[in-house]
Amino acid sequence: MGGYNSKQKKMKIKVKSMSDLCQIRYEKKVSLLRVNNAKDLNHKKNLTHRFYAAGEKEVIGQSRTQAEYDMSHINLTTNLEVTMKTTLRKITIFAAMFTFIMLSAVAPPVFATDKYPNYESPEACIAQAKKEGVLYIYDWAEWWPEELYTGFEKKYGIKIVRDNYGGTDEMITKFRLNPDVPYDIVSLGSGGFMQVKNFGALKKLNHEWVPNIENYLMDEFKRTAFDPNFEYYAPTSIYITGIAYNSNLVDPNTKDLDSWKTVFEKNEFAGRMTALDDAYELVGSALIYLGYNPNSTDKKELQEATDLLLKQKPNLIAYDAYPTRLFAEQEVVVSVMWAGDVYWTAQEVPGIKLLLPKEGTMMGFDSIAIAKGGKSPAAAHLFLNWIWSPENHAKLIEGIGYAPTDKATPHMLSDKVKSFPAMSLSPEYLKKCVLPTEEAAVGKGRAQRAKIWEELKK
Repeated sequence: MGGYNSKQKKMKIKVKSMSDLCQIRYEKKVSLLRVNNAKDLNHKKNLTHRFYAAGEKEVIGQSRTQAEYDMSHINLTTNLEVTMKTTLRKITIFAAMFTFIMLSAVAPPVFATDKYPNYESPEACIAQAKKEGVLYIYDWAEWWPEELYTGFEKKYGIKIVRDNYGGTDEMITKFRLNPDVPYDIVSLGSGGFMQVKNFGALKKLNHEWVPNIENYLMDEFKRTAFDPNFEYYAPTSIYITGIAYNSNLVDPNTKDLDSWKTVFEKNEFAGRMTALDDAYELVGSALIYLGYNPNSTDKKELQEATDLLLKQKPNLIAYDAYPTRLFAEQEVVVSVMWAGDVYWTAQEVPGIKLLLPKEGTMMGFDSIAIAKGGKSPAAAHLFLNWIWSPENHAKLIEGIGYAPTDKATPHMLSDKVKSFPAMSLSPEYLKKCVLPTEEAAVGKGRAQRAKIWEELKK
């Protein structure tokens, strides 16, 4: 079922463990940090249950218990006074509703349905889906706007039953042990998709049943190295890695501020920076700065990247994927972050801006796919087509703050969301964004990056 699961709070997940590209959100997911802020719940899956855990947070120079981190976030000062409810679920529901309402109030998206019509699934698909009657979804809790689920149920009379996982590794393990696990739809990141697909756990798309995807998915995302024939994958949003900075404390005209040089070479920001606690991202950014492909598995290139990261380490406060508190307390002024998280951090800490590294960066997808073991294939296709209608996809992007893969969505977003730098990437910059390869994310390169990560934690 959807929502908060008390069992998840007891999971022994350690943030010290390697987080790979798959864990982006697609690691993505509802974090206790975001729930405690109650201002921007519809955020990212990546931190969700990594912060529910009772594990430790790896901080350079110090080690804090999770309880201390949770309390620091509860006490975080934001621009909005929020009366905290006594139960986590009440806080979660209120936060989701408030975020969507506030975003809409600023400049509601224009749902130009005449220009961007909804292409309904064929009658045969709808009839079979209604006969199936129920749709089982395996995804992150409280990530997408709830109205996308309830709206589907109301329109088609099909009940949605959601089961939530606490981390990408948990989801992958479930499909590894049983590729026929009885879910109809699973939420996946790029790396997670590669692994689950390799288990033989996914069902090919019937493209005739998802006309919205056929008409609106951006052409450049229809064929990727990990799904070259566009058979399984329906990417719903894009995540890229960028450089966040506090414009109240950092001069926007600072030389090379939009370069990886800012975070890898010692400068006035040394001791006031953070980097992602993700091995793939850390190594990838170092490789890009050195002029190499971020998916490299070359031993010499990886050793150069390791040396650079070891050189960088003393200049960092922490490896932290979501340094909102550090930004709020002005302990950090520059941070390497996923772009969508920068968007939400800026809602909590005024003055936070995003820069896209001029050398290029890493990019990945969040997606939904149809699981092989599900008993409702028609309902699964119908749901995919529902999400991909221009109106619903715009609601999705407004709710999560990540860049769209739907051709119509950029024209239908609110001005606030549309103006965010990573929301609409130019064709020129997209050429500098590199998707993960199977070898780097889940094959030989994963083991290599795990070894580098262990060395950095010494």
